[in-house]
Amino acid sequence: MTTNNPVVSIGEPVAGQSATLRKRMRILAADLTKHTFDLAEAFLQAQETRCYAEWGFESLGDYAELELGVKPRKSQYLARIARVMRDCGIKRPDFEGVGVTKLRSITSLDPESTFYDAEEKKHTPMVELITELVAEAPELSLVEVEERIAHLKGMDGENAMVTKSYSVTVSAYENTIKRCFESIRMRLGS
Repeated sequence: MTTNNPVVSIGEPVAGQSATLRKRMRILAADLTKHTFDLAEAFLQAQETRCYAEWGFESLGDYAELELGVKPRKSQYLARIARVMRDCGIKRPDFEGVGVTKLRSITSLDPESTFYDAEEKKHTPMVELITELVAEAPELSLVEVEERIAHLKGMDGENAMVTKSYSVTVSAYENTIKRCFESIRMRLGS
């Protein structure tokens, strides 16, 4: 008895692609300064296919740290840079000159969201704004890029974030500051 449906094997080709990716990532990680964006794309591929699990790792960060010597957080933000650039349709030659530090900040924006301009009373897709910011970023300082990002997130003016560092006694912290923070958390519901 013969069947008209051929047997399709997808396990071996996928395993072969996975092994090829793993080998490629080892080579790229050996010279991270030269291959940063190649590795970013490889991290994104590994993240999307979850092949790190096949390799015996709990997460992409674990794989990056234990096998490649790349910090887990770095593997995550490199993959995010590659994903956001792809999702925004920005080609690699257009974003490579921006630099990782600025791109890391820019890609903290969500390309699926919109920005509401209260003055013009209109919504603008974040993809457009990210694309514009990437194009302008090489001429901007990191501080200027971060100021624009804060504005797009609504975290400027009164809503700007402030980080304060101070030293107090344990008793002042326990009896005053901690109680104040708890009171605020209860009112905010978080």
